[in-house]
Amino acid sequence: MKTNIPERIAALREAMRQQKVDAYIIPSSDPHLSEYPADRWKSREWISGFTGSAGTIVVTADKAGLWTDSRYFLQAASQLEGSGIELYKLALPETPSITEFLLHELHAGQAVGLDGQTYSAAEASALANKLSRKEIKLDKNIKHNIEIVVDRLVVKEGIERRLTDSIESVLALTDGLLIVDVIDGETMTFSQSFACPDCGISVDEIEPRSFSFNNPFGACPECFGLGYKMEKI
Repeated sequence: MKTNIPERIAALREAMRQQKVDAYIIPSSDPHLSEYPADRWKSREWISGFTGSAGTIVVTADKAGLWTDSRYFLQAASQLEGSGIELYKLALPETPSITEFLLHELHAGQAVGLDGQTYSAAEASALANKLSRKEIKLDKNIKHNIEIVVDRLVVKEGIERRLTDSIESVLALTDGLLIVDVIDGETMTFSQSFACPDCGISVDEIEPRSFSFNNPFGACPECFGLGYKMEKI
């Protein structure tokens, strides 16, 4: 996956350029501010390759950094190697905070973006206040959807091999998520993960016992496969 990280960061920077955003913050959390989110919300892991449970990525036009704590210093150093992402070790005297980094790197009139769904309102408000002292704007309504166009196909006979290669390329780049955008048609989303790509709700790997009412694993949780509920009288 590490070989794809520079491509992903480049795609994010292009999206930032289009949105007129000069720095983008990607935390580890989900809308519940959980440290262990469902796959749908693992944007920080996807963009960086760092799999630790705590860490925040900041990407600017020419720099990228990961802030994480001492539990993950060694792991982060190994996983970030060759990615172009610099490791910032939290709680060390020489390490700037994310706010200090942004104030140093950005100028008045520039903008910082983040997905407000994954950031606490209190932290976002505090950050906005500090950035505003240098006339830097914080936009909390930018979702970090990074889409890469891999191929454009016309449906006809003989494209099976090209279609297969394109799908495999997409799944390798996106950790198993594929979007098919049909001209004048419905956009279709496919995922290799057992999780909803929209809400992030996941299920265990599907097995034959998942469909057996006689097996507790696949049985109805209300009647346990009996077809009726037993109640005390």
